[in-house]
Amino acid sequence: MRDATRRRHEVHLRAFLDRESWTEASAEAQALLDLDPFHDEARIARRRAQAAIEHAAGAGACAEGVADGGRAQKESCTTGTAASSRRGRDAEARGWAEARQKVRALAAEALEQAYPEPGVATAVGLFVLDGKVDAALDALRKLRKAGIEPRADDRALQSLAAGITLIGGKFKDGQTAFLAGRLTEAHAQWTVAIEEERRILPPGISSVATRSVRRSLAQAWLEEGTRFEARGQLDAAAAAWKRGAWAEPSNLEIRAALQRLEKAAR
Repeated sequence: MRDATRRRHEVHLRAFLDRESWTEASAEAQALLDLDPFHDEARIARRRAQAAIEHAAGAGACAEGVADGGRAQKESCTTGTAASSRRGRDAEARGWAEARQKVRALAAEALEQAYPEPGVATAVGLFVLDGKVDAALDALRKLRKAGIEPRADDRALQSLAAGITLIGGKFKDGQTAFLAGRLTEAHAQWTVAIEEERRILPPGISSVATRSVRRSLAQAWLEEGTRFEARGQLDAAAAAWKRGAWAEPSNLEIRAALQRLEKAAR
């Protein structure tokens, strides 16, 4: 139900953006952010819509004021519009920071429920919430050294540590390949990390590192697919965009690109 609701809002958001119906687009973007505070496309769309709304309001007021007040009024209006834009950006930044804090609090609560043993949630949180692989491993080593009973708990800690070690290594290998322009290799390395993270973490929880590499992969595959499309290699473009959609299912640009190809093929 939640996924269906998100898809409906995404479809409406794209339609309102295409029609430049900024008020409605802003509302749909906010609805998506309420469902997923890390929905980057919705955040960008909301910023775009709010900027357009502010610009339209400021332009209307300026046009009326300039007609009455001349040059001095025009200069004052220009200054006021710039200040309004800054306030909008500041409000957006505050909203994004608040959303991050909310998600962090929810993730921390989920970790505490999944790992009720003293210290375990904190140790895993170093990796999940802060991206600190070495610090998380060190904390888990200390817990094991302190003697966790029963033995099943120690085995669970050992499995967690092994998983985080694997993930950290694959993230680094993927980053090296990504920076060298070897996108397919980076995708393969990061896929292993993402799948291992799914195995060791509670459902619905993902680390800051995973969210980051998903966004990087999605953007890279979007650009790769666009290059293929420009050369008329539509099958290759579709394959690239599908990989991007796997990396970041909420990416509206990739969805729109795939829909464009589907319509062209009909």
